[in-house]
Amino acid sequence: MKNIEQKIKDIIAEDINNLGYDLVCVQKEQEAVQIFVERKDGAKIQIEDCLKINAAIRNKIDFISDEYAIEISSPGIDRPLVSIEDFEKYKGFLAFVEFEKNVDNNKRIKGIIDKVINNEITFIVKDKNIVASYDNILKAKLVLTDELIKKGL
Repeated sequence: MKNIEQKIKDIIAEDINNLGYDLVCVQKEQEAVQIFVERKDGAKIQIEDCLKINAAIRNKIDFISDEYAIEISSPGIDRPLVSIEDFEKYKGFLAFVEFEKNVDNNKRIKGIIDKVINNEITFIVKDKNIVASYDNILKAKLVLTDELIKKGL
């Protein structure tokens, strides 16, 4: 059985794409379902974008509105990393990563995304390279740093 996040993602992804946005991810947080989107043209998400998306998908996900508030926003500067392409895009930035199985005796690391080759991601953690399979990553997100703020991502 699919979890609520995947079910919602399956229902709304095509509509969001057709509106000119990328669906970053869907997360359930206590009493809210958060829908994170980015504009395909790279511009920052504005309230008008959120309203437009809400109008397009509201009826399709009405089945959750009694249980959850629906929140639509950008993923933020410390965004989740949800695809191998995200790791490629944010090479050189600091990430917090949680693994399904220990990697180099670590369940979690905070390291610089160094390389992405096929399904393997190399992180630099305290001057040491740690290589992890993308398939072993449970959760990952960028860490808010001065460098990330300067880049305005």
